[in-house]
Amino acid sequence: MTQTFGWPFVKIWSVWHARVQPNIAAARRATREIIPIRPYADLSDLGMTETDLSLSANGGTHV
Repeated sequence: MTQTFGWPFVKIWSVWHARVQPNIAAARRATREIIPIRPYADLSDLGMTETDLSLSANGGTHV
């Protein structure tokens, strides 16, 4: 099927990890990052990579 119609594009993806700050009501902007996931990618590895990137960007603290 993918040979005929191509690889499906999924517009919705689950959040792996998130924490909401107590002052979320005061937020004035938000961002989102959309990254392509290659066909047959190991989603477990991708999740660990994204977690590591998040930790390094936030000084080792989960957000």
